[in-house]
Amino acid sequence: MLLSGLLIVSLLSACRQKPASSEKVPSKAQESAASGSSTAKTNVQAGEEKGLQPYKEPVTVSLFAKVDSTMNFKNGESMEDNLWTKLCKDKLNINVDYKWVVIDDQYDQKMSIAIASKDFADIMNFGASDKNFKLMYDAGYLTDLTSLYDEYASKYTKSLLEADDGTAINGGTFDGNLVGIPNTNASIEQSNVLWVRTDWLEKSGKSAPKTMEELHDLAQIFQSADYDGVGTAYGISMDKGSETNAVSSVPGIFAGFGAYPTRWIEKDGKLVYGSTQPENKEALSYLAKLYSEGLIDKEYGVKDGAKVGEDACSGKIGLFIGGHAAPLWPLNATVNEKRIGHPVPCLL
Repeated sequence: MLLSGLLIVSLLSACRQKPASSEKVPSKAQESAASGSSTAKTNVQAGEEKGLQPYKEPVTVSLFAKVDSTMNFKNGESMEDNLWTKLCKDKLNINVDYKWVVIDDQYDQKMSIAIASKDFADIMNFGASDKNFKLMYDAGYLTDLTSLYDEYASKYTKSLLEADDGTAINGGTFDGNLVGIPNTNASIEQSNVLWVRTDWLEKSGKSAPKTMEELHDLAQIFQSADYDGVGTAYGISMDKGSETNAVSSVPGIFAGFGAYPTRWIEKDGKLVYGSTQPENKEALSYLAKLYSEGLIDKEYGVKDGAKVGEDACSGKIGLFIGGHAAPLWPLNATVNEKRIGHPVPCLL
């Protein structure tokens, strides 16, 4: 799935107007490549991939950035000085210069103001549905990266972006011109996983569930037993996110019924929209049953992923359905508490 595009824009002054012709304005990177000077600036050895080689002379690249309101840095690090900026400097000899950094919910507005005033960064990140991407292309402000991509993109990068008949790379292409490098996630990283309180599972005498019915039954046992004695245990985690972006439960519940809302999927040899398929009714009915029986928190509608993670870590939840990285967050605290055990593939 295309999530966003990293767009290398022409290094234009704030007062420069759109060129009279329809040709895209070349960036300094393109001019260097065209003149043959690019190879002289990098330590490229025969057989090595150019894009992974450091520049001999330091290069500064400007960006815009958004951060989560809860983001913190440690050991004196900052947005401008951290593991990733140091990696760019050490491995590629690139200095990262953030022109501005805002909280994520302010990013779109700040970006629109910057574009309107032509205060561009060298690399700009757009969401997949951001109309500014196409507007900047039409205005002639985006660099055609086609030849640069062919020459400098690593084999691994190309294997990701050109998979599935080039689905991802086509998302950054207009009129045959590659003007955006998509940021993609591997499909395996989107799969939901069922995380089980193994100590509760052992006490119940049951095996890890393999069907939706077994999941329901185990949730009932966990809730009624209240093994940690907190008095308000819930069988299954649930947060207020939608069916596609919840930290816990909802996407996994739908997937357990072969339902994939908001996604285009292949079914019976045809491309169909997941939200309109009958399997959604089964998933919704199942969720309604869990809710009516109190197996999920009736106040889940006001709880975000962080709050649900706190509930899991405090002994209130026995079954957590979430991404493969859930142990990094929000279940990381359960490692010390030794509460959440090994993952189980989520009923697929």
